[in-house]
Amino acid sequence: MKLITNHIFSFYIILLAIITFNLQLLTAQIVPIYLNDDFSDWDTNDGISDEAEDAAGIDFLHLTASNDADNLLLFIEAANTFKLTESNNIYLYIDTDNDVATGNNTSIPGSDLVVRLGNVSGTFYPATGGSNYLSWQGLQLRSFPTFTNNRFEMAIGRNIMADGNTVFNHATIKITVVNAAPNGDQIPNEGSEFLYTFSDENLPTYTPITFGKTDVNHLRIMSYNTLLNGILNPSQSVSMGKIIQATQPDIITFNECWDVSSAQARNFMNDQIPLGTLAGWYAVKADQGNITVSRYPLIQSWAILSERRLTATLIDLPNNIYQTDIMVINAHLKCCGDGNTQRQEEADAFARFILNLKDNSIGVDIPANTPFILSGDLNLVGDGQQYQTLVTGDIVFSSIYGNGAPLDWDNSDLADARPLNADLPMAYTWRSSGENFVPGRLDYHIYSDSAMDLAKAFVIQTEIMPASRLAAYNLNASDTQNASDHLPVVSDFALALMPGVSAPNLVQAAAKVLVQPNPFKEQLQIDLNTFIPAKTSTLQLQNTTGTIVWQQVLSASETNQTIQLSTSHLPSGIYFLVLINGNVKEVVKVVKR
Repeated sequence: MKLITNHIFSFYIILLAIITFNLQLLTAQIVPIYLNDDFSDWDTNDGISDEAEDAAGIDFLHLTASNDADNLLLFIEAANTFKLTESNNIYLYIDTDNDVATGNNTSIPGSDLVVRLGNVSGTFYPATGGSNYLSWQGLQLRSFPTFTNNRFEMAIGRNIMADGNTVFNHATIKITVVNAAPNGDQIPNEGSEFLYTFSDENLPTYTPITFGKTDVNHLRIMSYNTLLNGILNPSQSVSMGKIIQATQPDIITFNECWDVSSAQARNFMNDQIPLGTLAGWYAVKADQGNITVSRYPLIQSWAILSERRLTATLIDLPNNIYQTDIMVINAHLKCCGDGNTQRQEEADAFARFILNLKDNSIGVDIPANTPFILSGDLNLVGDGQQYQTLVTGDIVFSSIYGNGAPLDWDNSDLADARPLNADLPMAYTWRSSGENFVPGRLDYHIYSDSAMDLAKAFVIQTEIMPASRLAAYNLNASDTQNASDHLPVVSDFALALMPGVSAPNLVQAAAKVLVQPNPFKEQLQIDLNTFIPAKTSTLQLQNTTGTIVWQQVLSASETNQTIQLSTSHLPSGIYFLVLINGNVKEVVKVVKR
């Protein structure tokens, strides 16, 4: 009897081990997940793994999940490269109520939500019967990256509805990914299950990114695809101007300026942000669609590839502040999935230009370690090799563009700023509700991180900003949507400063006081970013006759503060914000619309 009992006990131990092996249960991780093509934040999520097999086509290796307050987050890794949201037969099966008796039982039993990743749509099968179609908008689907890769991350809305039915109505769900091609792979394998349990305990909250610089000496670069000459279209340019006023960039790379001249772009910027100098803004258009504008003089420009949208400009940064100038490459690479060959040529041409820059063969002697940045709409929606070329210098068409080599000055890869949305932990820079493409990251800042450091990077999407943040920056919820289908990308860089130059000692108007927006209307935001008050310090707003229309005495406790000045009572015109700090007076010109 004792022997039989021991055998039964051993049987149940073995059975429990088999069940444990085949049933993977994962609960939410407290590590924040940022959807920005950087997969390192998934490292702490165990998920489920599958050994490499001889599956036809895509061979899945790893699947894991997480969540935030609004989304189910998924990570998929394969042994080979593919495109997640186009030209595949990959299906995502989710048992949303953890009940095998409900849902669509034709493939994976119990699957209430079936997502067809290849054509970015889905079907929900409610427990009451029937089915409901869901577009990618209805799924709230987001995926990264947009090009072929072997790793992907995606989000599906947790609170989505289908014809009045709640899709995710249970804390624990079952997830299966299947390549429905003949002899295709699936993860987990048949006979195994991957369960995930949502959790809202101890989840990190996303802190919105403020628009102001953290140091006035940082160089701010913006990329903006203006959508079909948006600078010339008042229905777009008004909103675009407000965004530019709110961010106060130093350099902007505009794309899709097909019929816009450099003079028109320059005048546009002089209207948005008057510099109070005789020259005003500088602008250059050396190809058919890109315009680079700068607060600082332009030394020389190069059309990197004839008949293509790829222009490099050497910009003369102030010698009393920076030890170096900067090379800005404004790029709008060939569009769309059928543009792979041309886009690869453009990537190769960029790599060759940088390699020539490093060996002093572009016709101008550029000092070593001069920082450079590739900025613009790169349209990386096809072969992932194009991204690799831009970052690593791996040239494909070597018979035309020569052998590739590492691009940075220290012979390392270039860096990708990977800016997140200022109000959302995702990095898409393009979205259009009217097209069958999910929002994606198309606009990039790729830079020489051996020569400059990234201080801040963000993407602006006013549609999702709360009212309080919109008001602080004099923006409307519809501004980014009105302006373009692309979102503005902003990056701040720390460059080597001249000896003795530091934020509180720099004698220039913007060293201690940053005002935005400028021009302003109802409110003026004054940031005392690096202000160190003397015993007697006063901040004044004067009109052109010298009359003081507002004044505030500043104390030592007011360092690094932000002042919101209501200006609705002031007439339109030019004003001067004057900081009197001991024996030093600094003046910033501002304009009331």
